[in-house]
Formats: sequence, C-alpha cells, structure tokens
Amino acid sequence: ISDDEASVGNGKVSESVLCQAGSLASYDEMDSPGPSDLVVNERNVKELRDFPHKQHRMNSRWKSSGRRSPTKESLMERNKTLVKEVRFADQTCVELAEKNKYHKNEAARLKKDLASANREINNLRSSHENTLQENAKLKAMIEMFQGQKNEMENQVKSCRTHIAATEENHRISIKKLEETYHSHLQNSEKQVNSLNDLLRQSSSENTSLRA
Repeated sequence: ISDDEASVGNGKVSESVLCQAGSLASYDEMDSPGPSDLVVNERNVKELRDFPHKQHRMNSRWKSSGRRSPTKESLMERNKTLVKEVRFADQTCVELAEKNKYHKNEAARLKKDLASANREINNLRSSHENTLQENAKLKAMIEMFQGQKNEMENQVKSCRTHIAATEENHRISIKKLEETYHSHLQNSEKQVNSLNDLLRQSSSENTSLRA
C-alpha cells in the first residue's frame, strides 16, 4: 500500500480498500448464499464504510482530550488489516457462491432424478394395473375352462354309464338268442329224428308190400 493510499488526513479510506468493498457489494447481484451465511462479510463491509466517520470521531476525541492522533504507521497497519479482512470476505463470498452454484446444480439434478423416478413409478403403476387386468381375464378364462372340464367329465361319466347299460342289455339279448337258438335246434333235431323214424317205417312198409 502506497503512502498516498494510506493517507487519512481527511478521514478517507484508501481507494484499494473501497474497491475491495465494492467487489463485495457486487456479490449482492449474484447467486450468493443467504444473508445468514454472509454476516461476517456484511460486518466487514459496514465497518469499512463507517471507517471515515469513526476516524473523524476518534480524531475529535483525541483533539479534545489533548492526546496525539494515531500515527501514520498505525493507520497503515489498520488499513492493511482491513484489506486482509476484505480479501478474506471476498474469498469467502466466492467460496459461498461456488457452494451455492454446486447446491443449485445438485438441486436441479435431484429434480430431474425425481421427475424420472416419478415417470418410472407411473410406468410401473400402469404396468401393474395392466397385469391385474390380464390376471383377471386369465382367472375368468380358467374358471370357464374348469366349468367346461366339469361338464365334459359329467358327459363322459354319463356315456360310460350308458355304454355299460348297453353292453349289459346286449349280453342279455345274446344270451336269450342263444337259448332260443338251442331250443329251436333241439326241436329241429327231434323233428328230424321223428321224420327219420317215419321214413324207416315207411320203407319197411314198402318192403312188406313188395314182398
């Protein structure tokens, strides 16, 4: 810091310090963090802005009390201290602005992820509803096929019963036919034997008549 920059005869702060304070004030127009995160920075800027008035009051008190004003070296040291504080506040603002930017990017990314997750949830919900509908249709078809199966099983049982009854009737009919056939055969044999006897008798009578 030059001697001209450290001059405080008229109660003014150096131009470099005010430039640093102006750079801090410009952060109000950027995407900086909230006021609660910049309490130290605002305090430093306010202290710099109020420095000329404080210096003037201090000089007045020193003059009224008969004490000597602060030396040029002490004021330069104070100026250097204020510059360091401003630079530290400036660096803090930059870091906080970077953090704010990072958090904004993270918030945007998380918002996109949330929207994507919501879309996926909606797709899964639609797929689940479609699956439920398909399951209901399949259940109705299974019940229908089960009813058809039971009906066909009943028809098969009825057919088996009918076939068994028909076979029994056929066996009875065949047995009756066999009995009738044997009876007619026996009667036919008897008639044949009777005719044979009559034939033999007739032959013997013919022989007698010839003799």
